[in-house]
Amino acid sequence: MQASLETHSPLVVSPIALRYGQCKMGRSNRIQTVAVLVICSLALFFAQATIAQELTGEAVGMGTVAAWLSGLGFEATLSGDIQWIGDALLGGHVVSFSADGVFDGFARRDILTLTSEGWIAYEASGVAENGEPIEIRGLLHTCWQSLLALQAGEIIVGQHHAVIASKGETCLFSGEFSGTAEGALEPSDTPGVIRFCGTATVHFEGIARGETASGKIPLDHPSLPAEFLQYVAELDLGV
Repeated sequence: MQASLETHSPLVVSPIALRYGQCKMGRSNRIQTVAVLVICSLALFFAQATIAQELTGEAVGMGTVAAWLSGLGFEATLSGDIQWIGDALLGGHVVSFSADGVFDGFARRDILTLTSEGWIAYEASGVAENGEPIEIRGLLHTCWQSLLALQAGEIIVGQHHAVIASKGETCLFSGEFSGTAEGALEPSDTPGVIRFCGTATVHFEGIARGETASGKIPLDHPSLPAEFLQYVAELDLGV
């Protein structure tokens, strides 16, 4: 027996009837079916996009870079203040927050391989939009090869791991960052050290992880200072 749907009947169709062509739809029902499928597809797409970006934000860092010649390359330390503004999915709710803190970092450029690599660790505290105190700490890593050293305004991309703590809950996020930096040379009190002072703006995106970060940031470079590695360990980032 063939099933037949009138133009004004409810849009309920057996999957078996649809598969074997046992269902005849009127023009308006066919339009309704297409519309429902399109809406469901869009809803699924935007739901996945929302889940895939559980941490978004922007940070502005203001500080100094001290660089010097070391072996067959240049090494540098970075330090300064950081301001964070972002949104994070905490406890099933999206929470907007702002935080202020400090950062420290280390970078190296190998003259032979033309490889530049850098690490920046930070910690900041502030308040969420609901007035609750919030803390965020994290680690950035970037590595690239280029004939020339980093130029002012050039886009930097890399990995980012962060931990956010609020209302007794701690969440770990992993993702990517992109940023630019502007600065200028300043007089240095230490012979052989080049000093820069400037500002960097960084955009973050990430997703929630378990107790261990996905996509490990390498911390086994022989040039990394012991003091910096100790600082990263104290931040307890799961890396």
